[in-house]
Amino acid sequence: ETYKDLVLGSKEKEKEIKVKAKEFLLNIIDNVLNHLDKIKANVESNEDLTDEEAKEILDKIAKEVEEVNTAKAKVDALTEESTKDEIKEAAKNVKQSWLNIKLEIEKNVGKLMNARIGGIVIKSKQLETKLSRVLEKMAEKGKDTTIVNSLVDEFHAKLNEAKENYKLATETFAKDQVQEGQSYMK
Repeated sequence: ETYKDLVLGSKEKEKEIKVKAKEFLLNIIDNVLNHLDKIKANVESNEDLTDEEAKEILDKIAKEVEEVNTAKAKVDALTEESTKDEIKEAAKNVKQSWLNIKLEIEKNVGKLMNARIGGIVIKSKQLETKLSRVLEKMAEKGKDTTIVNSLVDEFHAKLNEAKENYKLATETFAKDQVQEGQSYMK
């Protein structure tokens, strides 16, 4: 091979690498946007969030999508003729967008999970009320409820613990303390 062939071959390889880098960055962006769409769908279908909570999360998601789309526009502008520095800058923008929204995503997912737990706590409280009524009726009829009462007391203690953890998780998520909030949901 001649020197000219080697130079032309390396220029073609360089163009190929630039095209692959652009495809890679666009793939990352598409994955982030798909993840945000899934969270948005979960928020919209969640019956345990208040309208205010849902609107707050959806507004944040819209801002995050806008930020990612801004980074995507910079990647879309890359061509085979783009410099390494331009590609690095575009990659840096994608990375920074991801880092900026990562905490928000974790916080929003935590709020969604906590809202579901709140719904379960409410349903469990209703179940506890019904159970108490049934046990009262059984006792009025002279049935022995001592064994069941100990189980009901244990259920009541667990329910109170769940209510307290739900309250603490809600408070910590409101303060943007994601990991602490998640610890109360276990």
